[in-house]
Amino acid sequence: MPSYFKIALAVAALASPTMAAVTYTGCYSDPPAGAVSMGGATNANTCADLCSSYQYSFYTPGLLGLGADCQCSNTLPASSGLSLGLPGLCLLGYEADLTDGPASYTGCGNVLDVNGNVAPVIQVADLEACLSACRLSLYINLFADPSSSTGQGCSCGSSFSGATCDTSDPSSNSLVYANLDVATPSAGAQRRARRYIKRQRQQVMAQHCPKGLTACNVAGAIGAGAYECVDIDNDLESCGGCLHGEYNNVSAAVGQDCTAIGAAKVGGSTCTKGECVIYQCRRGFALVNGACVSQ
Repeated sequence: MPSYFKIALAVAALASPTMAAVTYTGCYSDPPAGAVSMGGATNANTCADLCSSYQYSFYTPGLLGLGADCQCSNTLPASSGLSLGLPGLCLLGYEADLTDGPASYTGCGNVLDVNGNVAPVIQVADLEACLSACRLSLYINLFADPSSSTGQGCSCGSSFSGATCDTSDPSSNSLVYANLDVATPSAGAQRRARRYIKRQRQQVMAQHCPKGLTACNVAGAIGAGAYECVDIDNDLESCGGCLHGEYNNVSAAVGQDCTAIGAAKVGGSTCTKGECVIYQCRRGFALVNGACVSQ
């Protein structure tokens, strides 16, 4: 038995643009606490379909076809419950799948760099972090490696070599996945990527702020872990986005300070549905089509 197991995630386009990309994440002894049970699933893929409004699906066929179970959750169980396996072969537990991720399982093999060598390793916390780190790469490797500080290693590649899956020793396999969003940026893949990113952002926001509020950086404390919860749809100074950037989200749109619109009278503007609205201008200006125009 090897000292570590390796899950390789590769990127090529195999699914229809309208199909969800079900990403295998491993076998777990049990679903996480609070998971929602779904009836009618006959395999892991139909379970993922039933759990499409959740981030993860968990399926077990039961013993000899009896006791099959499908459950849905937005979180994975503790990593201590992770066991090795292959898609469709989590016989002693539940197969966990990312219901609508950016990658799809294609078989076993090894991911390589541009020179045909094994790609260098990046330390990550989990599969989600690996997918994020390698989101622009064609192929992705995820290792469960006890020698790393996080317990996981990740690498990004540009090609892969196929191999026969060893069903007798699942821990020796490298699983190859196709990253549909990089290889085929179709309308369906783009929608899938947007849904994935939105769901990830919602999960981060839920950890910091109540529903409807956004975690925004605090001026003068950016990068120091400080944030404030803001209603960016209606906040006068962070309208449509965080004025100093969104906490832990460098790609988010920057908001507008409605009080700093030059020709608007002090107190003569508001924020409505994420947009600054001027209703009164300073002397010498007239309100024309929502803007202050010099007279």
